[in-house]
Amino acid sequence: MCPILYLLFIDRYATNSFYGDDWSVVPTIQDALGRHVSLGPLWAQYNESRLVLGNIIDIVFGHLDQFDLRSVILFSAALYIASYALVLALFRRYLGSRLTPIPVLIIGTIWFSLADVQNALWAFQVSWYLTVFFLVAMLSALNLPTGRRWLWLVVALAAACAASLSTIQGFLCWPLGVLCILWTRSSWRRASGEALAWCSTAFVLLLVYFRGYDFNNNGCLPPSACSPSATLHHPVNGLSFLLALPGNVIPDGINFGGVIEPVHDVARLELVGGVLLCVAVFILVQSWRLRASRERFPLPALLIVFALLFDVTITLGRGLTGATGAASSNRYVMANLILLSGIFLYAWAHVPPWVQAAHATGHATGRRQLSRLAVVAAAVFLVVQVGTATDFGFRNGRAVSDALTYQARFLVNADRVPKRERLCEIEVQFVFQPGSSPSRIGSAVQGHLGEFRPSSRRFYREQGLPPPLPRCAQAGRTSPVPAKVSSSP
Repeated sequence: MCPILYLLFIDRYATNSFYGDDWSVVPTIQDALGRHVSLGPLWAQYNESRLVLGNIIDIVFGHLDQFDLRSVILFSAALYIASYALVLALFRRYLGSRLTPIPVLIIGTIWFSLADVQNALWAFQVSWYLTVFFLVAMLSALNLPTGRRWLWLVVALAAACAASLSTIQGFLCWPLGVLCILWTRSSWRRASGEALAWCSTAFVLLLVYFRGYDFNNNGCLPPSACSPSATLHHPVNGLSFLLALPGNVIPDGINFGGVIEPVHDVARLELVGGVLLCVAVFILVQSWRLRASRERFPLPALLIVFALLFDVTITLGRGLTGATGAASSNRYVMANLILLSGIFLYAWAHVPPWVQAAHATGHATGRRQLSRLAVVAAAVFLVVQVGTATDFGFRNGRAVSDALTYQARFLVNADRVPKRERLCEIEVQFVFQPGSSPSRIGSAVQGHLGEFRPSSRRFYREQGLPPPLPRCAQAGRTSPVPAKVSSSP
């Protein structure tokens, strides 16, 4: 049910309209359509990452449908659904029994939470969905099969390499893989051999990856504003940012697609984030203590470690902006939905036995009451999170869709606007979008990509010019060309 509702949300609000970093892939797709594919553009560093697999996916969709951004967004959703299916298989392995509908529903409502609007409706974020998919695929290869150990180790190595070639955060798979291999120490000889192969592969990949790497290429001007040293020199901002990242699972604020919703309650973000971090640390400690018995396969701990390390990497690069920056950059919530999933996976597996044990012994009243309180608190938190996130998602999904449709209508009908007024709207809408430029817009027009593909262009031409922005209406354009009512492209 949850994946179906998630797909319906995306189908309703995903827009075939370039935004921000989407424009950066236009030259690569243009070269590929002209049969000039080379390793250079695929391997090129973009901010902190080499988006090799994401670039390949974009080229494939460039050939398939002239880079309809809705197709890329739906592909990202398919990856996310596949990741969820693997998480459920891992959860069944973790519990040691068949799953029932309630835990499947609970994890589904968290995994597909509409708190994550920005990633869900942005084609450029396919690389983050690839990272999550290959992370879960790696965990599955290392923990689900019972035979042919070395074959599945090779599959896990391939998944870790693929995650690393999706985003820089994909390198977090390597320490998690070592943790899986060495966790139970069932056979030191086998574990040491696998760990050696694992670490050797990681070392070779690091040597190749960081050859020619520019550590000042982080997407900020000046670059020092997004450096670890900047965050370390402003520890209060960094701590506030780190606390707000998990706190934003109950979302507050967004800056995406031309929609700006300010952050209203920084203190609430930090409080919720602090509580979730404390719970996460408690689960990690308990998992380590019980590693030889109940936590022989520490699925919640693995998800939590990945999410926390992800947050640390983001904080080191962007922590100077404080809690407001963490919340308004809504895309960062993806990792923290994984964190929240790990917490509830652990809770479902461990809280009921606590309650049963307290009732069975007839003593430890304090522990029994604490268990009941924990269950009630978790249920209340989940209801608040789902309700708030769903309202946030639909409200901003609609706003983002409208804003991106506005931009697409303007670009496709720009020839109908006098030059002076056209420059005003381009300046307001596109100057501050990273990756956009007149040359890339021209390349998209020439290659019939995105909103300029024939069917989409025809749709937006029929709709006509959108109403002028207030600032540009003062510059002279006061009335739009009448729009026709039509169905979605």
